[in-house]
Amino acid sequence: MHSTLTAIQAIEWITRFLGVYLLIDSAEKLYNFREFRDHGFFSWRLLRTNRFFSSRSGFTRRVLDQVFDFRGWMFLLLLRGLSGVWLLWMPQSDHFIMTGCLLAAFIVGSLMNFRQIPLGPETENRFALVLTGALLLRSIAPTEPVTLACLWFIALHACVSYVTAGVTKWIDGDWRKGDGLLYVIHSPALVPLGRIAAFFIRHQWLGKLLAWATIAFECIFPLVLVIGPPFFWVFLGVGILFHLTIAVVLRLGKFFWVWIATYPAIIFIAQ
Repeated sequence: MHSTLTAIQAIEWITRFLGVYLLIDSAEKLYNFREFRDHGFFSWRLLRTNRFFSSRSGFTRRVLDQVFDFRGWMFLLLLRGLSGVWLLWMPQSDHFIMTGCLLAAFIVGSLMNFRQIPLGPETENRFALVLTGALLLRSIAPTEPVTLACLWFIALHACVSYVTAGVTKWIDGDWRKGDGLLYVIHSPALVPLGRIAAFFIRHQWLGKLLAWATIAFECIFPLVLVIGPPFFWVFLGVGILFHLTIAVVLRLGKFFWVWIATYPAIIFIAQ
């Protein structure tokens, strides 16, 4: 990625990173297809018994049965994955096809959010929906003002997400005491790498230091838009390292691609 990024280049990189996320997430769900069968954890047969769905009208339930049934849902996930492939490899291809891929990704992502309501929506999917929606609107009206508005929106949305996470941690008593990160690291359900947990058990002061460093970084992240070059590269470098660490330690690789997808917009605005 060049040090000076044009608006079109920023859109291309955002599209590519979003495509990586869509491809990985869809492939992961298709690989675990058994969990979506009738007796699986994510089966529609189970989810439809939730009051949120069971209280709907008969017509609505019949429509949902067709959309969220195993075969129909697998088809939609495959369509979403193929859209991700196209966004990754052809970010500035035929305008009609690109708009179609973004529309397909947005519709399936919205349905996924809706389907997951009984279990709780996936945070990374909700974040990706915002990016997809912004890119879709820009694809429908690819004018310079709309392109600039799209990039500003994505950059500001990323900054708000960081500040929200930082303030939430600061309000939490455990994080404010510096113990929030230690609780996460010490949880074998969240951190499968025992050596990392053992290391921070022996060096709890480091865990407390990193907890406050995380809060500080997230709360002041919006400075990246005004601090100017070359200093904003430090913010972005720390951000990449931050998300890469989460991806490796907590095995949440999809978060990495969704949040990094906002960085081209941030670079364009900050430079």
